[in-house]
Amino acid sequence: MRADYFPFEGGYCKIRTARRRKRAVKKDFEKQLINLHRERRRLERLRDLQPMVQLPEPRQHGWKRTFVLCSSIARSEHAPFWEALLAKINTVQYCENRDFAVHNVKQMAQYASQRLRTFTHPRNEDAACLTTAERRHFAYANWGFGMRYALKKTWRYELRIMPNIVTHVRRRDEALERQYEQLEHFIDHHALRHLVLKLQDGYANAQLPERRERYPFKQKQLHKIVAESRR
Repeated sequence: MRADYFPFEGGYCKIRTARRRKRAVKKDFEKQLINLHRERRRLERLRDLQPMVQLPEPRQHGWKRTFVLCSSIARSEHAPFWEALLAKINTVQYCENRDFAVHNVKQMAQYASQRLRTFTHPRNEDAACLTTAERRHFAYANWGFGMRYALKKTWRYELRIMPNIVTHVRRRDEALERQYEQLEHFIDHHALRHLVLKLQDGYANAQLPERRERYPFKQKQLHKIVAESRR
């Protein structure tokens, strides 16, 4: 070794500490998760860009719920005005069940509410579609999460559930679907979905993977253990 050689020349040490090495491994793992999420989004965009193909026969795919004019307004002379307004503020929801009930973890039915479209401000671009006559029927209202520019009298419209008839479907690319399924299987098999969402959105809104019990027969009655073994 040369006598004039100094390993710390430049004011820093090139040897990384254990903490820095551990941090580098974590950052590399996070970068791999972000690239995994970007690849998943890229495949989803490619699936959405596939052309639509007409079905030989129309078929029903679940149910849809939308607003329609109530019977009294539909028979009045102002029906065209309210029909034109409905085309601008109408909303549609789709569900496989006719009752539009969503069952949570406790198997309790929760019925999702549906409202007409609202606007943030009458001068914003989203409310530019409203005419002067239509704006007279709008006002600010408190919707729980803030003030919204909404329709004052909503009783003129009512919800109606009708079959969702599908006439066109998106063309299926087998190679693309195979790549997407392999990526989804990799994320679910290694329990990475909640980590990817946490890095992307700042919080994990996905369910954590179930932990295996160390003693599966602990605090279980004998007849339940025998019933589970016979399944």
